[in-house]
Amino acid sequence: MKKESSGILKFLYNTVPGRAVLKVITSPTISKIGGAYMDSKLSTIHIKGFIKNNNIDMSQYEKAKYKSFNEFFTRKIKAEERPVEMDEEVLISPCDGKVSVYPICEKGKFEIKHTAYTAEQLLQDAHLAKHYYGGWIYIL
Repeated sequence: MKKESSGILKFLYNTVPGRAVLKVITSPTISKIGGAYMDSKLSTIHIKGFIKNNNIDMSQYEKAKYKSFNEFFTRKIKAEERPVEMDEEVLISPCDGKVSVYPICEKGKFEIKHTAYTAEQLLQDAHLAKHYYGGWIYIL
């Protein structure tokens, strides 16, 4: 992730003014406007930068001319690139992404979008959090 993007995310998720801005920009009205833009042909200007910033190997995906960023974001992976392990003892992921794994314990913290959480904070329930102590959290 670019340093500038990381700074913006830290501001949005870790400061009071940032959280106020986040509340506004994630409101249903703004989300609908943003969604309409990301469904539009204009949004395709973001595709090349996204590929570069996230080191995406496009040879793993079916060739396509995308009509919007959202269409690109749901691009099809070539079947031979992601064979699905059918063994019920194996955890598979429904998406590509960075995987982070943390042990779950009372004082343990894990990071989601540059914000540190404890199990209790994430679950908003101390009793429920204790149920998971000794386990692991996988974040995609």
